[in-house]
Amino acid sequence: MNRPKVKLVRPAESGAAHELSGSESAPLDRRIGQTLVALGRMKDPQVSVVLARQAGSQRRFGELAIALGFVTHSDIDLALARQRAVPLQQIVDGLPSNVTPASPLEAQNVETLLAVRAQLVHRWFGEEPERRALAIVSPTPGDGRTWVTANLGRLFAELDDETLLIDACLQRPSLHLMFGMDNRQGISSFLAGGIEQPPVRAVPGVPHLHLLSAGPGVAASHKLISHRAFGLMIERLAMRYAAIFVDTPAVSAGGDALTLALRSSGALLVVRRDRTRIAEVTALRDRLQRMTVEVLGAVINEGGT
Repeated sequence: MNRPKVKLVRPAESGAAHELSGSESAPLDRRIGQTLVALGRMKDPQVSVVLARQAGSQRRFGELAIALGFVTHSDIDLALARQRAVPLQQIVDGLPSNVTPASPLEAQNVETLLAVRAQLVHRWFGEEPERRALAIVSPTPGDGRTWVTANLGRLFAELDDETLLIDACLQRPSLHLMFGMDNRQGISSFLAGGIEQPPVRAVPGVPHLHLLSAGPGVAASHKLISHRAFGLMIERLAMRYAAIFVDTPAVSAGGDALTLALRSSGALLVVRRDRTRIAEVTALRDRLQRMTVEVLGAVINEGGT
């Protein structure tokens, strides 16, 4: 079975996506082969066969290896997880104070997000509703939280799981723009009593993906987020969706992000390769842990905005 190409959502393109071909990611595919050998899932001659078949082909390493019967989808996900989804402490220890701009956006971020998906499927999301909502958090504006939220949602929806994106940036919402949707109604409309149910909508062109946008702007966003009704809304939505990703404002913009992390099941940090400082990440991690928020790890964003 051919595995579909990964599509990344970009802003200002009304949901248009860029496809990453196999030839663009050959070095990454070679490393996947080496990782599969180290894990005992493949042998060196099999890796050579797959790489030879890739010459002049647009198919990805994992797609060909599965088609040849060498590995399973689970094997590929495990290899990606070992390569790209590293624990937060390793990221913190490895980043200099000001890191230089990273390598090309799509090739790096596709592999990173696939690996994060594999980790979350195996380690986090499950049958229990209390483990279905995850806040996407970062220290400062421009770290790429909305980009990561949108594309994690798309990748989870590709697993045929009903997936919900929540734009909890009530003062400066933008998640709806990633999919070319409007923001006429949303969280603020529901919590203000204007409508009876949260106005969740299907994302056009992306089966199994749904969006609850922020709605019209409000001045006192923290009051709405801190209200008991917001927590009850998350609990009820968790009964309907297999995975919920909550886009949050930057922590530096106020306390909303921390409250949203508490309201969710856990937090995933976004580390911007050319922007985030070690001190900011460690301080945020420690602050969340003191609040008893489970920090699952961090995504190194290579440039998605």
